[in-house]
Amino acid sequence: MNKPDKYLPSFTDNHISLLTLQSLPGCGPATQLHLIWQFGSASAALEAHSDELAPLLAPDTLKALIRWRKRQHSGISQQIQTQLDWLAQHNIALVTQQDASYPALLQEISCPPPILYVAGNVDLLQTQQLAIVGSRKATPAGIELAQAFAAELGMADFTITSGLALGIDAAAHKGALQQQTPTIAVIATGIDLCYPRRHNQLCEIIKQQGAVVSEFAPGTAALRENFPRRNRIISGLSLGIVVVEAQPGSGSLITARYAIEQNREVFAVPGSVRSPNSRGCHDLIKQGAALVESSEDILDALGCPCHWSPVAIGEPDSQSLKPEAAQLLNNIPYDAITLDELVEYTGKPVEIILPILLQLEISGYLDCSETGYSRRR
Repeated sequence: MNKPDKYLPSFTDNHISLLTLQSLPGCGPATQLHLIWQFGSASAALEAHSDELAPLLAPDTLKALIRWRKRQHSGISQQIQTQLDWLAQHNIALVTQQDASYPALLQEISCPPPILYVAGNVDLLQTQQLAIVGSRKATPAGIELAQAFAAELGMADFTITSGLALGIDAAAHKGALQQQTPTIAVIATGIDLCYPRRHNQLCEIIKQQGAVVSEFAPGTAALRENFPRRNRIISGLSLGIVVVEAQPGSGSLITARYAIEQNREVFAVPGSVRSPNSRGCHDLIKQGAALVESSEDILDALGCPCHWSPVAIGEPDSQSLKPEAAQLLNNIPYDAITLDELVEYTGKPVEIILPILLQLEISGYLDCSETGYSRRR
């Protein structure tokens, strides 16, 4: 098969063949899987006769493949070489279905991603995972509950998986990080991007303490159609999902629907009948999802023993703050202050303030909401 003139030994022929398929226009995961099933491997699919490929590929896809074979479409080979160099430079792993590190549960879903880009600890893909998802416009109570669930379930040896979105997703990641237990963020962009951008620092911390996972090639922007694909991976990786606050029609309910189709457990946290954020959870409960009020309910349903006391989210640890963190904390009131106001008041640039704010939030000193940052009482 044709491949770039030079490539790094850590990437196998199978990786390169899959990247080539992925680079062809109109060759999405379903087409890639069909080709691999039909011909036995991505490499064999690339080398198959055009007459065999014609019924399986769109005309433009087949034309692009033929040009690649004739070296008339050098852009694909150059793109792959550039991507391999970038992946090696940034220590990004490629995990395919043929690799031992590919998660077994994800293999079971109807359209598993043929290739995963992983930044961080690849071994976490093999751990038992629970997903926590919910509203982007979460209430303070919902955020606190999601953090507590994540912290307690993490202490029960579950890796907490979510989608790095605003609201409940971010709270779940932070709850795991606060207890120094692993968390996985599945994103709907290329592994080189972060959406939303305000979670750049959170994303970097997750890479250090957990893993960030994507099925999309580097450079892929945050397109609306990619989020449901992200959601199927979140549920596919997990033994079950916990929905904390969700409005009807939200992305969290799409994740729950995938979980049901994938024969995963679905847990829903009830709320006030007057809250729009509770309606999605209540609908799930009506449809048969397990009503849960605590982490113990989830562990009982999964048949896992509980060996810890409930976590008091928001209580700062006993370690003393670094001077720069203590100084910034002293400048934050109990009422919300915006990031712009903090920058103006302290005279420090945003790139210095943001990492400190995130650490203060994860450690339980601050709350972050749409109105800004506030010190916990």
